[in-house]
Amino acid sequence: MVKINWFVCLCGILMFTLIAALNTYINYLGEIERVSEGFYNNFSVRFKSDSFSDTEGLSKLKDLYDNVNMKKFVLYDITDTNNGLGGFVGVLSKNYSDFPKLQAGRYFKEDDFFHGSRVAVIGSNFINRAYFNNNERYVDLLGATYKVIGIFQAYKGASINSAVYYNLDSKNPGGKIFILDARDVKSVARQISIMENSIKLQKINASSNSINRFFHYDRYTYILLVFIIMFILALSSIKVYFVLRLQKDFILVFNLLGLRIKEILYKCFLNFFCSEAISILAFLILNTMVMQTLSSGMWEYYSISQTLFYGLIMIIFTILLELTLVLHFLKRDKETTGEKINEKNVYT
Repeated sequence: MVKINWFVCLCGILMFTLIAALNTYINYLGEIERVSEGFYNNFSVRFKSDSFSDTEGLSKLKDLYDNVNMKKFVLYDITDTNNGLGGFVGVLSKNYSDFPKLQAGRYFKEDDFFHGSRVAVIGSNFINRAYFNNNERYVDLLGATYKVIGIFQAYKGASINSAVYYNLDSKNPGGKIFILDARDVKSVARQISIMENSIKLQKINASSNSINRFFHYDRYTYILLVFIIMFILALSSIKVYFVLRLQKDFILVFNLLGLRIKEILYKCFLNFFCSEAISILAFLILNTMVMQTLSSGMWEYYSISQTLFYGLIMIIFTILLELTLVLHFLKRDKETTGEKINEKNVYT
C-alpha cells in the first residue's frame, strides 16, 4: 500500500520554489549586466578599422557578410554612440538573435541586408520620435527615413532604451569603431581571425566596471551553474537527512521481519517517488497560478524549463544519496544484530 509522505511533498515544493527564485534572480542579474554594457557579451571584441570608411566600404562589408565561414555573428558600428548605450548603432547580423527583449515587432533577418532597404529597431525611449505612414511606423535618422520593424525595451531606466539599431549597409559605413559579437568565445575568436585576414583592424581593450563583469558572468557562466548545483545538493542532503529520520523505524521493522533488501528498498522508494510526483504536480499547479500574476519585473526572467532541469538534478541526487545511506544503514544494522546474536550464544 502506498503511503504518501507529506513531509517529502512539502520539502519538494519548497525546494522547487527556492530553485525557481534563485535561477530567476541569476537570470535577472545576467540581463542587467549585459544591458549595462550595451548588451554585448563579455567576450565580444572591439576594434578600430578604416577599411569600411572609403568608397569601397560597402563592397568590403558585403564580402565579409557573404563569407561562408562567417556564421552566427553580429557587427556593431558604435563610432557615434555612447559606447553603444545610446544613439544610432549600425548593425550587421547573420543568424544572430541575442538582442534586448522586444516590446513589439522583430529584429533583423538576412533579407534586411544588402537589398536596398532601410530598417531600424528602436528603443522604447525613441518611440515619440517615430511617426505613422500607411499604417507603418517610420523614423528619420542619419538624413534618411527608416522603417521601424521592432521596438525593444530593457529594464526601466536603462540607457540602452535610447538606442536605435539600423541596418549597417543602408549607408556607407564611415565608422571606425566596431564590436564583433557571437554566441560564444570560440565563435568570436574564429570570426575575428577571418576578419583580420580580410581587413586591417586594431583590437581595443575595453575596460568594464560592471559588478558581474568583475566575476566574468558571460565568460564563466559555469561558475554560476556550479553554485546552483551546490545549492541543490545541499538542499537534497538536508531533505535526505530528515526523510531517513522518518523512515528509520520502518527500515528497522522491515529488516527484523526478514524482508530482502530489494523489498525494503522498493517499499521505501515507492512512497518516496509518489510523494515526489505529488510535489512536482503541486509545484506546476502553483507555477501556473502564480506566474499569471508575477509576469513583470524580475519574474520576466523566470524559466520553468530551467527550474525543472535543476529540480530533476536534485531528485536524482536525492535518490542516489538516500539509496547509499539506506544500504549502509541496513548493512550496519545487520552487523550489529549479528554481534548481539554472537554475544548471546557465548553467554549461553
